[in-house]
Amino acid sequence: MWINIISNTTFNRGDVVEYSGGILSALSAPTVAIYGVVGQIVDREDGTFTIRLHTAGDVMAKASRIIPDDGGALGMETGGVYVDASPASPIGIISPLVEGQSSRVVGDLVLVHLR
Repeated sequence: MWINIISNTTFNRGDVVEYSGGILSALSAPTVAIYGVVGQIVDREDGTFTIRLHTAGDVMAKASRIIPDDGGALGMETGGVYVDASPASPIGIISPLVEGQSSRVVGDLVLVHLR
């Protein structure tokens, strides 16, 4: 599931962001009304951007920490995702490493499933 948001600020594909009060910004805490992962970004003629914000389902998100090969419970923090060893309220999962893929480090795009 996704929504399109028109923004004056551009983000990168995979950034974890929040949408609150009509403003799209870097995620400060995953407790806001709408949070998600930036997918497609389209430049508009008026200098703004249409940003596809994924709020549920499978999407590639930027890792904010080293991701274990086994993947695990999804945690979100400013700018990215990480494996949360003790999630109080699971918000999704980070998929395991694909066979033949090198280990995932900070800044890599990783496959996540948002619930």
